[in-house]
Amino acid sequence: MPKRKVKNVNRTFNGVWIPKKYWLDENLSIVEVTFMAEIESLDGDNGCYASNNHFAEFFGMTASRVSQIINSLSDRGYLQISYEKNGKQVVSRLIRVVNKLNGGIKKTKSPIKKTKGGYLENCEGNNTYRVIQDNNTDKSNKGSAQPPHLSAQRKEVIDYLNKKTGKRFKPNADGNKRVIDPRLKDGYTVDDLKHIIDVKYAQWHGNTFSNGQLGDNYLRPETLFRVSKIEGYLNEEMPKRKSKEPTPDWFNQEDPKPTKNPDPRIQHGYVMPDDSMDPIPK
Repeated sequence: MPKRKVKNVNRTFNGVWIPKKYWLDENLSIVEVTFMAEIESLDGDNGCYASNNHFAEFFGMTASRVSQIINSLSDRGYLQISYEKNGKQVVSRLIRVVNKLNGGIKKTKSPIKKTKGGYLENCEGNNTYRVIQDNNTDKSNKGSAQPPHLSAQRKEVIDYLNKKTGKRFKPNADGNKRVIDPRLKDGYTVDDLKHIIDVKYAQWHGNTFSNGQLGDNYLRPETLFRVSKIEGYLNEEMPKRKSKEPTPDWFNQEDPKPTKNPDPRIQHGYVMPDDSMDPIPK
């Protein structure tokens, strides 16, 4: 896990106060509550321009994880995100807390174009972003749609796991709710959980662990989506299969053993049948 780095310790504020509406909101995870508090502290008259790298260093997590959390908060109506763009290049991102928007804000000096989403990758640690997916300009790159409700998202994950493993986990089982719903609230997506299923299936299926347990026994929600492991699992890549070049049929055939003509001396009892040339004693 990345180490937390706090810069600008001389920021002009006395501390962060977490509003009651965030602290008691059951739809927000603790991580999301702290994100809201930090963004609100940076949300001045013209909004928050902090980059994903800022939040990644501040909270001690990856920039991609930050992107997931901020996009999730935006999708659920807590934040409004808009971008200043130069063609397809995003030059700056503006984050506004929705309740501040409702109270009225000052107009920004630069025109801001709003985009519905897309995955952003931070470039060189500044507030410039490269558009990996822009739903407004490239419909062909649109990712798989995610169900709007937790129950539907959980069902999609469990159905995928069952199809992959041949098991019969129940989407509405209390244990599966306890392990999957908090991860979705933390900002992990259905595609993230499917990726973990794919990676771990490729690593564990058909293998036996050093403790004698079958790897397939660990292909279950409470193991795959454990809070202490999920970030590491998500950043693993699919294991590469070793490709074996086909060999011709004759390659594996054994060479015929040469037939050896019997030594006439053996037939007539002159020598031992072990290549010894000493005569047989009388």
